[in-house]
Formats: sequence, C-alpha cells, structure tokens
Amino acid sequence: MRCGRESRRSAGTGQTGISSPSSPLEAEQDVPRIYSNDSPARRPATGQDCPPAEPAYNKLNGFHAAQDPWLLTQVLRNEWGFDGVVVSDWGAVTDLAAALAAGLDLEMPASNGIGPREVLAGLDAGLVSPGDVDAAVERLRVLGERTADKVSGPADYAAHDRLARRAAVQSMVLLKNDGGVLPFSAQRRLVVIGELARTPRYQGSGSSRVNPVRLSTPWNALAARVPGARFTAGYALEEGGGTDGDALAAEAVAAAADGDQVVVFLGLPDSAETEGADRVSLDLPETQLRLLSSLAAVREDLAVVLFNGSAVTTPWALQVPAVLEGWLGGQGCGEAVADILLGDVNPSGKLAETFPLSIEDTPAFGNFPGEDGEVRYGEGLLVGYRWYDTRQMPVAFPFGHGLSYTSFDYTGLEATAEGTGTGAAVRVCVTVTNTGGRAGAEVVQLYVGGPPNGVPRPAQELRGFSRVELDPGESTRVTFDLAAGSLDRFDPGTRSWVTDSGAYLLKVGSSSRDIRLSEMIEVEGSGPSPLPTASSPVNQWLADPRAARVLLESLTGSSGGNGDPAAAASLSAALSLMGSLPLDRLGRFPGAPLGAEQAARLARELAEGAAD
Repeated sequence: MRCGRESRRSAGTGQTGISSPSSPLEAEQDVPRIYSNDSPARRPATGQDCPPAEPAYNKLNGFHAAQDPWLLTQVLRNEWGFDGVVVSDWGAVTDLAAALAAGLDLEMPASNGIGPREVLAGLDAGLVSPGDVDAAVERLRVLGERTADKVSGPADYAAHDRLARRAAVQSMVLLKNDGGVLPFSAQRRLVVIGELARTPRYQGSGSSRVNPVRLSTPWNALAARVPGARFTAGYALEEGGGTDGDALAAEAVAAAADGDQVVVFLGLPDSAETEGADRVSLDLPETQLRLLSSLAAVREDLAVVLFNGSAVTTPWALQVPAVLEGWLGGQGCGEAVADILLGDVNPSGKLAETFPLSIEDTPAFGNFPGEDGEVRYGEGLLVGYRWYDTRQMPVAFPFGHGLSYTSFDYTGLEATAEGTGTGAAVRVCVTVTNTGGRAGAEVVQLYVGGPPNGVPRPAQELRGFSRVELDPGESTRVTFDLAAGSLDRFDPGTRSWVTDSGAYLLKVGSSSRDIRLSEMIEVEGSGPSPLPTASSPVNQWLADPRAARVLLESLTGSSGGNGDPAAAASLSAALSLMGSLPLDRLGRFPGAPLGAEQAARLARELAEGAAD
C-alpha cells in the first residue's frame, strides 16, 4: 500500500525521479480531504492482510516523506488506523534516525552501514528514542508472524495465464465504435498493422519488469483465429536504428487497401514511459501519427488498438471509427485483444482516468515541474476527474467511460437516507437492463454532489460502482449502500470530519459525463459551526443566522427578533458591500456603525449565547 499523491499513491509525491530535489507544496488540510474522503484509507488498515505502506522519495511541504512524523504517524497511523509496517522506497531515506522517529520501520535497501550509524548517533543525540526503535522492531516481528504460515505450493502456470487473460480483457476499454465497426469477423480478410501487435508493450519499465512464463501477442493470437490474416510492421518502436520508416509505412498502406478489415496497433515505446522519469508529452510518437493519417486516407473503417500505461491525447481519433484502449495488458494481452476484436468477449472496461484534449488542460499544468525545487499542487481538491467535471471542461474521453457491444438502460432510481450527522447513511437503488442483442457487463457508477453551502468542493465525486453481467433483455437491481461517514468532508477549521446538512445530488450513470438518472435527498448533518469572531469578515457574520441576528439587532437597536425586517434587510445589504472586511476594522471608516470594542463585545455575546 502506498499513501500519497500520484497514480500509485506514494506518500507525498507526484513525480517519479529518485533524486528529484523538488518539494511538493500541498495545503495540509487538502491531504486528508483528498485521500481519505473517498478512500478505504479512512477505514482502519489493520489485520492479517494489511500490506506494508511505502513513503515516497520526495519531500512534502518541506519534509522528506520517509521521515515526516505528521504523514507517517499522525495521519497514517493515528488518523487512518494503520497498524502495519512502513518500509521505505529504495533509496528514499536520508537519515534513518529521523525516519524511525517519524514512524518508518524498515529502510530499503541495506545502506552499507550508514543507516545503523545514523541510528546510533541519533540515540546519543536524543533525535530518536529507544522506544521508537523497539516499536519498529515489534511491527517487523508481527509482520513476520503474519506471513510465516503462507506456504506456497507448485505454481499452476495455466491457471495464472487464464487469470492474466481475464484480467486483461476486463480492463480494456472500448473508447469508440462508430457504426459498429467492431467486432471483426474471423471469416473476412484481416490486415494487422503496427509493430506493437508483434512486439506489444505488456508491462512497465524499470523495477516492475518481470519475465513471464507465457506470453501471447496480438498478432499471434489473431493469426491463429483468422485464416489468411496478414501482418505489416508500419513503423519501428524506437526512432532511428537504421530502419526505413517510409518503406514500412508504404507497405502498410498498400496492405490496408487490400484488406477487408484493418486494425492498427499504436502506443508508447518503453523510452517514452518508464520508471525514474516523467513523460515529456501526452502525444503518440510522430511516426505513428503520420502512418495513421496515411492509412485513414485509404480506409474509412480503421480500428485502432492502443498500448500505453496512461492517458494520451487523441485528436487522431476523429480519423477512425473505432478505438480500443489495451493499456499494458500483461502476459495475456494478445489473447485478450483478440477476444474483444473478434467478439468472443464483450468489452466492459471503464476509464480510471480522464483523457484530456491537451496537456494544457490537465490539473498540474502551470504548476509542474515547479521552480526553485518546489512544486505547488494548485488544483487543491480538484484531483483527476474532479478538475475536469467541476470546471465543466470538454475532454476527449471522460472518467468512467467505456463502451460495449450491447446497450444498457437505467430505470427506477430510489434513494433514502437514515441517521443524522456523521452517522448519516444512504441507500441508492437503480434497475439496469440489457437492451441489446448480446450478453454483456456494465459498470454502474454512483456520483454524489454536496449541498451548495459555499464550502469549496468538487461538483461530484465517485462514491460507488458495481459491475453487473446481464443477458439480452435481463434486468437487475443494483444497490449502493453508503455507510456512515461516506458523505463526510474534512473541515480544516476544526480539523475534524463533518457531514454538511442540506440537499445532496445523487447521480447514477455509465461515466462521469454519461449520467442517466439523478435524485436529490436531504441529509441532516453535523457540519461544524465555528462562530465568527471579532476579526471574522463581515460576510461571515451575515452568513451565520445566529451571528447575523446578534449583529443586526445590535445595530438597529432591536432585540428578540422584534425589529423592522425592512430596516434589517437594508442594513444587511449595506454591510455586504464591505463583506470581506473584518468586523473589528469597520470602526476605522468615518461614520462606521461600530468599532473594535463593540465588535469584540458582539463576539462574546455570540459565544455565550451559543454555549447556553
């Protein structure tokens, strides 16, 4: 388990460089608000199957993640209830004594004796206590006990391969299928273009690389199922190397013109997407894009399969009717691609990230890579799809998107709420029907929008999803139970979890932009009610009903709500013109209705009244 801020959720980093000196700057209140509110992390991470946690290389708000007591002890252990082992990323420790004091348990790899010397020096200096060392040893001992009885038998490679193939096929996402170009027919002449069909990128680079016992490639899988299928490379995976790119492209165009159905494999080479470096572009390689344009000039029915580890820009998708996102599909990727292209399996994957129109649209643009060794997370709470949806930005393909060879209808949305405050629980039910002509699976998604009470928050957030498999004409009732705490938000003022009172908009659909049904429910919350003080802005006084009554009654000379409503409304409107000004600063303006002493008195009256 990693806790933090990138796609891998490493604690405190959005970068991949081991030696990067950058220190991400992120408001402390945003860390729990982003990572806990819709994450299993808020539930205690304990027990036999609790995996180790791993802090990242970078600093967070000026502190190395591997030796930050706020991150590793206060948040991870105390607030999230994590009781497992914290092990460093390789080379992420700069001072083992400080890391142990912060809550780290194990430095990786061995440090050539440097770490032990730092611990001894830290003990002498009082930087780390014997209790810190004992606690780390105890957690490692418990981990040993938890894992000691896990005896492995002989590997069942055939079962592993079947699992890999099933995982790949269920992860692939049909982004586009205009005119029902897919699935292909095994009885028609098939042309397969693209070196990635023969040499697929099926795994990441760097420390994630493994040597599979079995590996299927798309070309081999398709050739075995489609008699007479033809392959042409079309391009070289890496630029240079003496390959005649023009000749490869010309051969591919000629082959495409002669086939009944054509699939083009595109994607990113290892050099464009690897551990230890950040991508420099969201675009596909230029040689592949030129090839696709040439192919589209002779074929209007192209299907494209992508192999890439994360989102790419897709302006070229306007040239083709069908696009299948294959990701890095593992050892079973070849058979999985063939399963979907030939219709043996109905695609059901959904995007776990938004595909933007351009890199300039992304949340980090303008803040990353930062300057002077610092990177500011300027998007705040609007991480990922929240950024695009809240700002109502057009995107290429939205979060949660994924098509099928069949169709699904949503009916009968019902929502109920029980309990109050942080104990409020919500049940949402909807009926999903397969209205198409073949069996398929749909991933039903539930999004929730909070009450419009002025609290900064995303427009909607995913709160649940459920995969259902349905035969043609079959219906099923899908239920989402949002347990107590699911609607909570972290309040930075009180540093506590609260549930706001008000109307919540519940939406179910097939993606964050394909909402089929919605319903409003009222929730009686336990939102914080920090009282305005003398130095609070005037508009904060006016927004709080209790404070507004105390303020207006004092200024109009009325009490008990017996004043002139029109006069109170007029005064409130006048005061709102100075809404951003602290109440106790009004007295500095000539003719002001109150001064600093009166503001302090009103604040005391308000606090005393609330306490009664």
